[in-house]
Amino acid sequence: MTASKFPVNTSEKIKFLFDEKRYEQVLKLSEKKLKVGKASPCIFKYRGLAFAKLGKHALARESFIKLKQLDPNHKGIDQLILKSHEQTRFYLLFNKFKSGDTKDEILFELGDLITQKLHGIDKDFILKEGSSLIELYHELMKRDGSVDPSKLSLVIFNHLKKSEPFIRAANSLIESKTPIKALEAISYFSSNTLFCDCLKYTICIDLEIETIIKLMRKRLFEFENIEGCIAKYLPIINAISIQSFLNEYIYDVSETEMEKIEFVKKKIENDEQNICTMPSSEVFLLTLYADVSDLPHIFREKLRKFSPEIYEEIIKNSETELQLSENIPRLSSNKDLVSSKVQEQYEESPYPRWKTLNFPIAPANLENIVKNSLIKCDIQSLTQKQHLEVLVAGCGTGKQPISLAKSMANVKIDAIDLSLKSLSFAKRKSKELQVENISFFQDDILNLPNQQKKYDFIACSGVLHHMEEPEKGLQILSDKLNNQGLLLIALYSNLARQNIKRVQNGIKLERINPHDREVRYLREWLKIKLRNDPITKIIDFYSSSAFRDLFLHVQEHTFSCLELKKLLKSCNLKFCGFSLPNKTILEFSSHHNDFKDFYSLDAWHAYEQKQPNLFLGMYNFYCQKIV
Repeated sequence: MTASKFPVNTSEKIKFLFDEKRYEQVLKLSEKKLKVGKASPCIFKYRGLAFAKLGKHALARESFIKLKQLDPNHKGIDQLILKSHEQTRFYLLFNKFKSGDTKDEILFELGDLITQKLHGIDKDFILKEGSSLIELYHELMKRDGSVDPSKLSLVIFNHLKKSEPFIRAANSLIESKTPIKALEAISYFSSNTLFCDCLKYTICIDLEIETIIKLMRKRLFEFENIEGCIAKYLPIINAISIQSFLNEYIYDVSETEMEKIEFVKKKIENDEQNICTMPSSEVFLLTLYADVSDLPHIFREKLRKFSPEIYEEIIKNSETELQLSENIPRLSSNKDLVSSKVQEQYEESPYPRWKTLNFPIAPANLENIVKNSLIKCDIQSLTQKQHLEVLVAGCGTGKQPISLAKSMANVKIDAIDLSLKSLSFAKRKSKELQVENISFFQDDILNLPNQQKKYDFIACSGVLHHMEEPEKGLQILSDKLNNQGLLLIALYSNLARQNIKRVQNGIKLERINPHDREVRYLREWLKIKLRNDPITKIIDFYSSSAFRDLFLHVQEHTFSCLELKKLLKSCNLKFCGFSLPNKTILEFSSHHNDFKDFYSLDAWHAYEQKQPNLFLGMYNFYCQKIV
């Protein structure tokens, strides 16, 4: 090392020590300099970062606050202060949880912190508090609504992947060449209650875990003598079967696997006697690889005896949805050609399939929702109403209307969709969650002018961009608003979907059939081609209906912020602000001194050019009719 490489002043020495992970020495040297009045921004920055690395987040926050006092424009200082505050808050609440306090409020905030604000738990904390953290995860999963399930599953999997037993079992499974050698590893996963529960809880959006699931499925399928010890593996069989049903059998299948599956299916179809004598291993084989809800009654009864859990999730729910579909009103016949094509897609693949969702502990009124969302609008007349009339235009499988029913106080909700199958799923979930203030109807947005009713709040997420003329759809919704009514709209960003568009164009050139098993092979190819691409982090990459929605939709438009501005103007609507995470708001604010820019689509357009993936999850924004 040359002489110029050595740190020559205190600031350089502190940075050097921090880079070498000598955090205690950083603190000793910085403390020494502060005692003699050497208070530079650099000292406070690395002092704060060292405290954070040592888990002393309250002290880290103090250092960052002093840094901001010395250098108000220091890049990222607001985020550092916020993160250290959130870490401190997490430790405080976690200690309460450890002492036996499991109030809904505490669990809700802990869930929000680890999944939204902290983006997981660091390795040192996992090593120190592993068993207590696992108890917390179990508790969060039990309390439906306390946390976003897909994000919680990511946190759990990241935790498990840092534990030595999990690593050993995963490596053993990956290295195994025969079913016999894999059994010990599979036994570990089968006995890991948290892992199994997580697979049954929500769609897995972790590619490493996906590899483990596929290998276990394959080895169980290959094992000839599993019949005598099937009880030992039943927990993981149940978990993989339910996970496969949730993701709609998106995982690729080898030719050997496919041949055996087809062989078993033919046995069932050709002779019911075969079902009676069918070994349990062949029963679960099908549930690992294929939807069995439409197989003969005698097979379904055999499955019920073998695994009541799988039967409940796959068979009973499907039967319930079929019954509910008979009583869903159809308001008007659909005549639009594009709408018909879209309807056909979602009848085949209801989107999204979901099991749990998160919502606030107690519903909030619209006034508080607007205030907390930084929305700039006038809703004075709405606050005086005894209840609000709400429309969810394009409700899909019910996630949005049910979330609104849980989060908004004093609302009556009408939810419409093109797909009867999606509506049936939505109605079943609303009954499960005891939501009684939603009425479901099969209808097209284009037919709404035929209805006299108007609404105080309309939500339309991911729908208008699938219409032939989005502007026409938005105008219809605008006309359906009462005075001071609000619209919550979600539309695709052109810039954020450039990579997706490139994939879509490639698929069109290859002429991939969206209704064929080629979809699974396409996804496997994309997993390699798009390695480390943000696309593979999108939840839509992890289930069949969502994957088709992402890459193979029959109709799609995208927009820029400037095009949003033009679109809203044409429909006489005022932009009231984006619905965004706190982190994004802070980052945007750090680049804009004028808070008015938050309500300027021109300012957001300029900012999006610098952050092209900013709206990968869609533009989510509020607007209001100009009176």
